[in-house]
Order: sequence, then C-alpha cells, then structure tokens
Amino acid sequence: MDKQQNWVIRSFKKDDENKIFELRRAIRPERHYTKEDWLKWWNWSFCEIPSGSRIWLAEINGKIVAQFALLCENLKVGENLVKAFQSIEESTHPDYRRQGIMSAMQRYAFDEGVKTGVNIFYGFPSNMAYSKDIKLGYFKVANLRKIYRILNWQNIVKTRTGTKFFLNMYVNVARMASNTLWRAPKVPVVKGLLVTRISNFDERIDEFCARVSNRFEIIVVRNKDYLNWRYSTVPGIKYSIYIAEDGGFVRGYIVFRYHYEGRKKMSVIYDLLTESEEISHHLLSRAESDCRKDDVDYILWSGIADKTYLRAYKNRGFVSVPFKNGQKFLVYSSDPNIPKHFLMNSSNWFIQMGDSDEL
Repeated sequence: MDKQQNWVIRSFKKDDENKIFELRRAIRPERHYTKEDWLKWWNWSFCEIPSGSRIWLAEINGKIVAQFALLCENLKVGENLVKAFQSIEESTHPDYRRQGIMSAMQRYAFDEGVKTGVNIFYGFPSNMAYSKDIKLGYFKVANLRKIYRILNWQNIVKTRTGTKFFLNMYVNVARMASNTLWRAPKVPVVKGLLVTRISNFDERIDEFCARVSNRFEIIVVRNKDYLNWRYSTVPGIKYSIYIAEDGGFVRGYIVFRYHYEGRKKMSVIYDLLTESEEISHHLLSRAESDCRKDDVDYILWSGIADKTYLRAYKNRGFVSVPFKNGQKFLVYSSDPNIPKHFLMNSSNWFIQMGDSDEL
C-alpha cells in the first residue's frame, strides 16, 4: 500500500506535544531524555518565545510522522520591519522518509505564510536538507564564518602529533606566532565605562538595540523580551552575559557559554552587539579573562558580518582557520517589495550563533 496517500498536513493543536515526543523518541532513540525535560525545552522553544511560533505536522491515522517547526522573527530590512520565519525543526519518522513529506510541508508553510503576510523564510540546514531546500526555492547567502582565539596551544596541538618532541616544537612555534602576529593590544581607555555581569536584560536594552541596529541593513530585531527569552530562560543552560554601560546607558553587550569538543574546552560567543569597536574590545577582553580563569582552550565566534564589525575580533587576536566553514545560511523570499539581490548579498546581513537555534 502506498503510505503517501494516507498522510495529511495540519497545524499544531493543543496536546500534540505528547505525540511529537513519541516522534522524537523514534528519530533519536539514543537520547535518553525524560518527557519532563523535553517538555521544558518544548515550551521554552515554541510557547514562551515572545514573537510566537508555527508548527505543521504530517499525520497518518492519528499518528504524527513528521514535524516542520518555525520560529516567528522580526527582521529589520533596510528601513522597514518585516515578519519572517526561521526553520528550526525538520523531522520525519524513519518509516516514512523519502516520500516527499517534508517538501510538501514546506510548500504548505510557504502558502500559509503568504496568507498571513510572511514572505521570508530562513534557516541553517544540515547537509542532508540543503539540496532539498535549494530545490524548493531557497538560495544560499553564505556559510557562517568561523574565527578563533586560541588560549591553550598545548591542548590544541597535542592531538596533532604523537611524540613529546614534536608537541613541544609545535607549541613553541604556535606561541611565538600568537605573541607576534595575533597578540591582542591593550584595551583602549573609555572613560566612565563599566562592564558588569548580569543575569537578565532590563528595559534600557531596548533603546540601545534600536539605535545600534541601524548600523546594519538586515538584522534580527533585539529587545528586552527577546534577549531574555533567548539567553536568560533556556532550560538547563547557563549563559554568561555582560553589558558595558556608561552613566546608566547601555553601550554594548556580549553573551557566551562553554562547550566541550572531545577533550578541548571551548567558549562560544553567541551574541556581541556594541556601538563601537572600542566597546567591543572591552567586552571581548572581559570574556577572554573569564575563559582564561576557567581553563578554556579556545574561543569561537561564528556568523556573517562586515569587515568593520570583524575588525574588533581581528585586533583581539581572533584568526580564521582554512577549510573551517560554519553552517550554511539559506533564505527563501516571495516578497515583491524586497529585491532578491539585496537578500542574497551577504554583506547586508548581520547574523550570529544566537540568531540560530544552536544552544
């Protein structure tokens, strides 16, 4: 019997979470999370986000066999604010793959988006989903760029060689290069600036984000509610958040957290937004100080930004590594008022890890 004739696409409704949890268990049986923990993540992801979400499901005889989930986002595009959908969850039951279910769900989402005035979709697809998305009409803007600040050369290079002699030689060469080519200068003096660790953002961040976002052509709109949802209320995850302020006015912020990659401890910068390169220096320096104190091996930033923005990273000793491209960034648009070439130009975008669903 042709299974494809049986599935239907519909919107999410209350109490579907239980069936979606069973779908998740079928897709990732090696993950032994409890239903309680999963529901915390689910509610945070799709119910607590200030701008809302949309979820479409494929169902067969009451059984959910696929999910296509989107976060509603507000984008500043040029001088206008537009609604957009970010694709963050595409999942199909193993028994129902290769039937075109996900492509059908995405086309359905495109049509439904147009009805509600949403014409822009974007996402960071896996290699498996990339070809499918291109066929559906998405276009590639760029790969997210990866840049690194190496703090512990010995731990970074010791997996590259098997002998202590060569290890010491590589470490010494790397340290010499780091101290000459990539040495960070002294932090510039900014009179009255105070860098403070916070647990959540207050209302002052709204004015700051609105003002600084004007530096970029296309950026996800940031405000107090969105930033607190994204970084202060994630179940089971703790981000380090610092703001730079002067006379009670916010002049920048940085968000980062630690991860492990095998035996290496890294710090990922999810969000850095400042009004000037000097402020970026102060916040990056403070983050590096924490990382050194906590024995971090390297710091990573990944995103899309112009050279002016990236200059602060370069001057703090961050470097690119050849062949280390980040995630692919794709966009779909049926908006007649926004030229496609404007959206395809990566220099118009400001995207960071915090703008994705990476936690």
